Amino acid sequence: MKFSIEYAEGVARDLRAISTHYRQQILDTIDTQLIHLPLEETRNKKILAGLEPPWEYLPPVRELRVGDYRVFYDVEEVEGIV
Repeated sequence: MKFSIEYAEGVARDLRAISTHYRQQILDTIDTQLIHLPLEETRNKKILAGLEPPWEYLPPVRELRVGDYRVFYDVEEVEGIV
């Protein structure tokens, strides 16, 4: 199953604050790691137990590590949305 990626409000602003090199690395990693297997846990993808983020989400919150950066995401499995 191929998932679609929907970005939360504020992500564009956050990405603009990051250098172009790292910004592209983050976006490329999101595409390669989250479009096809967002629920598979790996060394760089895991569930964050106990995190209560200040944004709207569907539990559990997950983390994708990209170098020194962290991408927090949730998955709507039925709808196929990350």
